[in-house]
Amino acid sequence: MNVEISFDKEKSIRTSVRKVSAATDRFDRVAPGALRGPTLTQATKHLIERGLIAELEQSPSTGGRRATLLGLVAAAGQVIGIKLAADHLVGVCVDLESEILWRFEEPFSSRGQDAIIELERILKKYRKRVTGQLLGIGIG
Repeated sequence: MNVEISFDKEKSIRTSVRKVSAATDRFDRVAPGALRGPTLTQATKHLIERGLIAELEQSPSTGGRRATLLGLVAAAGQVIGIKLAADHLVGVCVDLESEILWRFEEPFSSRGQDAIIELERILKKYRKRVTGQLLGIGIG
């Protein structure tokens, strides 16, 4: 799943999501030169252990071993996205399926000497609302 958060001229957030199939065979999308076999299996195992992906089902056999289909666990973590403007900021918190869980807007001066300190204060405030793992923060 690729997620793109973009901002229109009115500075409101709209999320456009290009969803890949809900279940993807772990080797379906391997590009030439990408991770293969044991390395990919180890990376997959790590993501399963962290609860970020789960085995969904087995695909039908095409003559060899049946492939295990994997999918994201939507509730496994959240991401905060923030758009900075001259006099305020707007943000969202999304799950791993790009569903907006909540939004926020705060006054913010991006030009002041204390802009970084103020941004840190705001992020700490909204970090407390995240349930589960905070997987990332995007600022634009």
